[in-house]
Amino acid sequence: MSESPLHSRAAPRKAPKQARSLATVEAIVEAAARILEERGHEAFSTNAVAEKAGVSVGSLYQYFPRKDALIGALILRETSRLVAEAEIAADKTTGSEALSALILPCVEQQLRRPAILGAHTRNPAATGFAAAGRYRSGKPRRGRHHQGNGRCRRGPWRHG
Repeated sequence: MSESPLHSRAAPRKAPKQARSLATVEAIVEAAARILEERGHEAFSTNAVAEKAGVSVGSLYQYFPRKDALIGALILRETSRLVAEAEIAADKTTGSEALSALILPCVEQQLRRPAILGAHTRNPAATGFAAAGRYRSGKPRRGRHHQGNGRCRRGPWRHG
């Protein structure tokens, strides 16, 4: 069974194994976060991330084949603590205890780095996870091979 195009686009290329490569990947992901916080999606590019991280673009591409994978790693990093807290909350004996145990981690998640959370929700087209029928700009495409609803007869991943 083949993977969906969306999943394969957002998957990292390889996982770091040594301490030095783990540090490189962490520097790349942190640089991505800082660019999104400081300059937004408009300035977010693999070249800008590599420069901010102090690595070559080739090193970045060893781990992240495209921006989607980099943003996916950033989202995973920023939400992993919340997921762990949610799992702890799920073990509470009553629903109200579980809810109480979950509220603070949810608020902390929103306040920790609000510019990052806001950046991917304000402009989902920039991440490559735009709604079906919408491409880079977030607007439906028009043209001879596009249907009136913004969907392309060639397939959603044919344009770039």
